[in-house]
Amino acid sequence: MITVDAGKKEVGCITLTNTNNKKSNISVSFENQAIHGDFGKKDWLTSDQNFVVIEPGQQAVLKYEVFISDGVTGELRSRIAFSEVSPDQKEGAVAINTKISVPFFATVKGTEVYDFEVVSFEVKDDAKETANVIIHNRGNVHVRPSGICSISKMGEEKPLQSIQLNKTKYPVFPNEEKEFYMKLNKPLSPGKYTVELQLESITQINHSIRQILEFEVI
Repeated sequence: MITVDAGKKEVGCITLTNTNNKKSNISVSFENQAIHGDFGKKDWLTSDQNFVVIEPGQQAVLKYEVFISDGVTGELRSRIAFSEVSPDQKEGAVAINTKISVPFFATVKGTEVYDFEVVSFEVKDDAKETANVIIHNRGNVHVRPSGICSISKMGEEKPLQSIQLNKTKYPVFPNEEKEFYMKLNKPLSPGKYTVELQLESITQINHSIRQILEFEVI
């Protein structure tokens, strides 16, 4: 994840290490370069290297360049894919190659909007042991909301139980909703409850929210 100035070229590098006991031939490509409107006519993430050879136990440095046009706001995302290619593979031949891809996020400095909210909290499971939480990202950059959900009986302050939400910090992308599932510490009996959600997103900056919602178990 990097932050860049629109209209200004940024360069960086990624270090690849060959942990095998034989030479690796790696093909490099950029995938799914999402961008707003007409700005997508030219790739914003590029590299002059599309193939690197790494000896056993050695490293190679992949240089990349980011250029985002003026007028683009928020965040752009892509994936950098690395495929190991056999040196004996003939051109045009069909082969199955291992591919590893990693996400690449570029935020336009000064234009980012961090804004997410919990839109619902429900206990749906027949055994009343599972809660689902829907989070809506209203901003223009991805968020990774994670934190504690404290459940109390309606009108009571002392929590009955507290559960961790999104331990793996899975992302919610701009203008999208994501549903998260949590295993309750114990089933809830029928009745009315409140849940206090204290969530924080750790991306380029820390952004936190606190919400109290009401729900009912039938």
